[in-house]
Amino acid sequence: MTSALSAILETKTNADQRFIRDLPTLARVIGQLKKKGKKIVLTQGVWDLIHEGHARYLEAAKSYGDILVVGLDSDELTRARKGPQRPIVPERERVQMLAHLRHVDIIAIRDVDHDIGHLVRLVRPDVLVT
Repeated sequence: MTSALSAILETKTNADQRFIRDLPTLARVIGQLKKKGKKIVLTQGVWDLIHEGHARYLEAAKSYGDILVVGLDSDELTRARKGPQRPIVPERERVQMLAHLRHVDIIAIRDVDHDIGHLVRLVRPDVLVT
């Protein structure tokens, strides 16, 4: 797990380590980061058609702590919330785009069977940015 933490803390994209789909693994990683004294920030959204406003928002969110966890609505959840034509950009590509933004440390998926507070309860962030 130490190499996974190192990959998360590097400035490189490391999308394979920074995208944590398995929620028990996410909880373990967050626990380890908290033990290292890291202040955890969480935000959530669809992140479809990422633009400068999204990047500025994520930069501001990161300023509240050490590790920014971004919850990404799955394709299924996005369709349920925004209609059958959404998302425009598929989930996997949205994950990759978020991983390329330097302020995003960890990406997790929020699925259709998760309520709005699911990731909040799992991550228990020091700061929640909405």
